[in-house]
Amino acid sequence: MNRTSIAAFARKIFLPAIITLMALAGAQNAAAATCTVPGNSTVDLGPINIQSNAQVGDTIATTTRSYTVNCPADSYFQFDPNPDHTGHHLVFISDMMNSTLDGLWETGTAGIGIRVTNTTHNIVVSGNQCKDYSYLDKCKYAPSQYNPEAFALSFEFKYELVKTGPIAANTTLKKTYILGLSAYSLRDGLTNPSKAYTNASAIMLGSTTVVPATCTVLTRDISVPLPSLMSSALKPAGTTGGDTAFRIELQCSTGKNVYVTLTDATDPGNTSNQLTLASNSSAGGVKLRILNSGTPINFGADSTVIGNPGQWLVGSSANTSSIPLTVQYISTGTATPGTVSALATFTLSYQ
Repeated sequence: MNRTSIAAFARKIFLPAIITLMALAGAQNAAAATCTVPGNSTVDLGPINIQSNAQVGDTIATTTRSYTVNCPADSYFQFDPNPDHTGHHLVFISDMMNSTLDGLWETGTAGIGIRVTNTTHNIVVSGNQCKDYSYLDKCKYAPSQYNPEAFALSFEFKYELVKTGPIAANTTLKKTYILGLSAYSLRDGLTNPSKAYTNASAIMLGSTTVVPATCTVLTRDISVPLPSLMSSALKPAGTTGGDTAFRIELQCSTGKNVYVTLTDATDPGNTSNQLTLASNSSAGGVKLRILNSGTPINFGADSTVIGNPGQWLVGSSANTSSIPLTVQYISTGTATPGTVSALATFTLSYQ
């Protein structure tokens, strides 16, 4: 798959089923004044597949990044223990224009905005213009840390490209500055304001190509009920049962080969052929498998790259109207009664 012709999207497959049983150190060390913020980085969201039915406000691409801020201890706390004088505000700079939709910035490409969210602390970072450090309260990317001790604060940012209006196909979003991460020292703000801020690191939006969809998924979410099964039917370990067929229904235009990857939504790093049970499952010693033409599917990352582990070729888009699959129980030990539920997503890619 090349970077100019890919399109991809993900949808959910719900697999509900049931089995029934028949029968502080260093606080006083000398402290440096500034924090260490994450270094400059680029956020790539890959080629964007625009579905024909995408609405204003729909997320059309998403990715996440993890960051850590390290801030020093305040050795002067013993002389001034006022908590309002000790700690750090974690603030950002961004002069991106606000979007017509709340909580978004414009990317500079017509019809596409960006939402930045600190998912660890449930903070929507985007939507405020913070051209300088004079807006401490509204320009925070993480909660302020009011403490005299050294700390490392880890958090995750989710970057979402959102449709804000008509989008031209085969458009490329050029590399764009999104925001800079910094920290403000309450101590230095009192005694030496010129040194209160850590130099900001820049986060950039990488080049991204917008391509029209090749296939449209006709059913956004697919629910697949499995039959009830006696636990004795799943002995010994490795026994399968309850095979249930289902289809991913598509409407495709011509001109591309269609590839698909299934991802374990509960454990996205799972590359085995057994789905991780969701937290609402109560049965034991059993998992679920999804089969393609009788062969168990290995799960892979939610990626559009051709050759992604677990990915397989469905066929020519001209001849593709659905992807037939089967789900089944598989015992992993002694099956015990209860409910079984799992969730997978699928990603379509084109070449």
